[in-house]
Amino acid sequence: MLTRPGLADDRRLRFADAIVQAAARAAALTGQLLAFARRQPLQPEVIDVNVMIDGMIELLDRALGERVKIETDLAEGVCTVEADRAQLVSAILNIAVNGRDAMPDGGTLRIASAVHEGENGPMIAVCVHDEGTGMDAETIERAMEPFFTTKAAGKGTGLGLSQVYGFASQSGGDLLIHSNPGEGTRVTILLPCSGLEIAEASPVDARAGSGRTGSVLLVEDNEEVGEFAEALLRELGHQVTRARSGGEALEIAAVARFDVLLTDVVMPAMSGLELAEAFGKLYPDTPIVLTTGYSDEIARSGTGGRPVLLKPYRLEALAGVLDDALAGVVRPAS
Repeated sequence: MLTRPGLADDRRLRFADAIVQAAARAAALTGQLLAFARRQPLQPEVIDVNVMIDGMIELLDRALGERVKIETDLAEGVCTVEADRAQLVSAILNIAVNGRDAMPDGGTLRIASAVHEGENGPMIAVCVHDEGTGMDAETIERAMEPFFTTKAAGKGTGLGLSQVYGFASQSGGDLLIHSNPGEGTRVTILLPCSGLEIAEASPVDARAGSGRTGSVLLVEDNEEVGEFAEALLRELGHQVTRARSGGEALEIAAVARFDVLLTDVVMPAMSGLELAEAFGKLYPDTPIVLTTGYSDEIARSGTGGRPVLLKPYRLEALAGVLDDALAGVVRPAS
C-alpha cells in the first residue's frame, strides 16, 4: 500500500501511522503474553509498597473517576519488596480499573497492605477490594487465563489479570482472588518481603520521579494514546492540558501559557510539525517535544532540532525528555 505510485503524501503518512499504531498494540500484546508466561524482562528494585500506594492515589482518582471512592488501609512500618516498579504500578492500576468496571453505579475501592507469613518467609500482600458484582467459582477459576474476559466485545483483551499473575509469579509471589456473586471481589498480590534497604535514587533514576515539573500542553489525536500519555504526565507531577488537534492546541495557547508543548507528529488537518512552527512563533522560548512512532531519521526530518520521543515509550524516557526540555537541554531522540 505504501509503495503505490501516485499515493498522496498525507494518505501515505496516515497509512504509515496506522501501521505504527498496530505494531505498538502488537508489541503491547506480546509483552502481556510474555508476562503471563513469566518471561518478560523485569527491572527489580527495592520498593516501599506503602509509599508507592500513597503516591498512586492521584493517578487512581483520575483513572477511576468521580463515582469511585478510594480508601486505603496500609500496614504500619516499612513494607518493602524487590520488584519491577513499573510492573507493580501497572498491576495495581489494572486491578483497580477492573474493580471500577465491576461497579458501574460507583462504590468504594479499598487498597490495603499487610505482612503475611509464607512458606519461605514473610510476604507483603497488596489487596484491592471492590464492591462490585462479584464472580462465581467458575469465573474465578478462569480469571487468570489469557484472553478470558467477562467484558463486552471490544472492551478488554482478557489479558489484565493474566498479566498481573505472570508478574507476581515471576517476582516470586502469587495472585489470589476471593469473590462471590453480589459481594464484590478481593484481589491480592503477594510478593516476598525484602530485607534490603531502599537505595538512594541515582541521578538517572531520580528523573523518573523527582525531576523538573511544569505545565504541559499535550496534543494527541488518538484517544487511547492520549489518555495513557496524560496519566504518565500526571504521575510525573506535571499539570496537563489536553488538546486533540493542532487547531485546538493553538486556540488553547492563545489564552494560556505553558512550560512545554508535547505533540504527536502525524495528525489530520495540521501535523505536529506544522503546529510546532506556529506555536514557536507565538512562544519562541517555550520548549517543544515531538512524539512519533517513526524511525529516528524520519522523525527528525524537518524538526528544526527539536527533541523527539519515539513511541512506544516508557515512563523513564518521558520523564527524561521533559526534564531536559525544561532545563533547556537538547539530546538525541529517545
